[in-house]
Amino acid sequence: AIHTANYGFKYNAERDGDEVDEERMAVVRRIVRMIGAEGRTLYAVKKALEREGVPTPSGCKLWAPKVLRLYVMDDVYRPHAVEELRVMVEAGQMSAEVFGRLDPHKRYGIWWFNRRRTRRIQVSEAGADGERSYKKKSRYVYRPKEEWIAVPVPDSGISPELVDLA
Repeated sequence: AIHTANYGFKYNAERDGDEVDEERMAVVRRIVRMIGAEGRTLYAVKKALEREGVPTPSGCKLWAPKVLRLYVMDDVYRPHAVEELRVMVEAGQMSAEVFGRLDPHKRYGIWWFNRRRTRRIQVSEAGADGERSYKKKSRYVYRPKEEWIAVPVPDSGISPELVDLA
């Protein structure tokens, strides 16, 4: 199954991996800089983005502080040297084959596959006119970190130090 690329990334031409979407990644870099280097609060960053009319990933006008926090906390934006990723192979979170294809001179973010299990069920509700309507509901169950699978993605261009500050 193909995942939805994280904000700031897009699928490559072959659609078998991610590459940096410079326009959107510039927004992520700015969010991390404003929180990490400038010490702004999530609410201050939210207000700044809204004041300037920067659209959210879904195209809305209003940013959610929770989304901003998820960006600065996500391993996908924090670059790692290849040697740092060796522990993921040893922990069984990354295959040796994938690790062997990494360029030792580059850095990689990590997108975590298998982080949560999604259960979708269809429920029916009685409408005001007696008609039944059907909706799909999702329930998420987070898996233990040992079951997560590390998938390397291109370097976001944000320094690890700045991500750690944020």
